[in-house]
Amino acid sequence: MDMDKQQGIFISRELSREGVLYQGLIEQGFVICDQSLIEFTGLPFDVIPKADWVFFYSSRAVQYFFNSYQGDKNDYKWAAMGEGTAKALQELGIQAHFTGDGHPQNVAAAFVQVAENQVVLFPRARQSKQSVQQLLAGRIQDVAMIVYENRAKKDFYLPECKILVFTSPLNVDAYFGKYTLTRHQKIVAIGHTTASSIRRLGYEVTVAAAATEAALLESISKVIKTAFSND
Repeated sequence: MDMDKQQGIFISRELSREGVLYQGLIEQGFVICDQSLIEFTGLPFDVIPKADWVFFYSSRAVQYFFNSYQGDKNDYKWAAMGEGTAKALQELGIQAHFTGDGHPQNVAAAFVQVAENQVVLFPRARQSKQSVQQLLAGRIQDVAMIVYENRAKKDFYLPECKILVFTSPLNVDAYFGKYTLTRHQKIVAIGHTTASSIRRLGYEVTVAAAATEAALLESISKVIKTAFSND
């Protein structure tokens, strides 16, 4: 399908067609190119280190952890980086004991109030930035557990879109490993870690206020309004 760059929005994540973000953008008349630029491979495990908490950075980490986990869901307290990750737990019948707002600094400051000096297991990707672990060094006993591999894709094609929305640093690496930013394009990021990866490339970026589809839609809508009003 040909996509007019004046109406195209790229998002580095597959969206639910019934979700707030997809429906909100469709209502505004935009063509959506939603595609992850990352390849994922689960890493099965048999033994799980002892811990008080299990902290998930992403819904993907939830997926691959529970692909192999056979234990009792009441054995741990469960923590989620943001609402999307908490929702992934909820879909498995698990209510998160802690849910952050998706921003590492805020999440670390809040999480340490309930988990200080406790053992926290972090099921994660091999390429994880480990943002919360680094911020809480010395205040929790962190245990890393790699449950999946994530690699940037090299063989992909994307139409030129006016708005680029990135959901992780690795997606940023994949995109700009192949394409350069044109003067007509604007960038939105979900999370400050992803935004930092974009700024390191010398590009300006708008950051969503929270790691939710509603917050992301609000930020995209503001950028769209500004970008299109200048055409």
